[in-house]
Amino acid sequence: MKIGKILLVLVVCALMTAPVFANITNGGFETGNLNGWSTTIPTDGFAGAVTSHSDLTSFGTGTTSWGPTEGQYFALLKPDGPGNYTQMWQTFTVGDNTPLSFDYFWDSQDFKSFNDTATGWLIGPTGTVTLDPV
Repeated sequence: MKIGKILLVLVVCALMTAPVFANITNGGFETGNLNGWSTTIPTDGFAGAVTSHSDLTSFGTGTTSWGPTEGQYFALLKPDGPGNYTQMWQTFTVGDNTPLSFDYFWDSQDFKSFNDTATGWLIGPTGTVTLDPV
């Protein structure tokens, strides 16, 4: 068996769905909360399961809305400002050759040179990163 650890360091939003044969707890956030996930949330940051999210487009010219790609909920993570990160992670076990799939979306709503950062890692049992940072 392989032990994996997902550490999602996100600026804005992440969505995770897992096949039923991986032992990820609340992988699709369908409990309506982040039960089963560990989080680090800055003082004015946010992490939660939501059904939709809307935000102003770059330069405030309109509104963009997002929803889950599967199910009713997705995880939304927001920082409290530059240099701070909202994080969520979970350790899980999957068998050899077990497929693992998930969706994620980074929305910085910024422009160069002020573009925000987001990073996601899928870390294997030996510490090897198998999902490169974005």
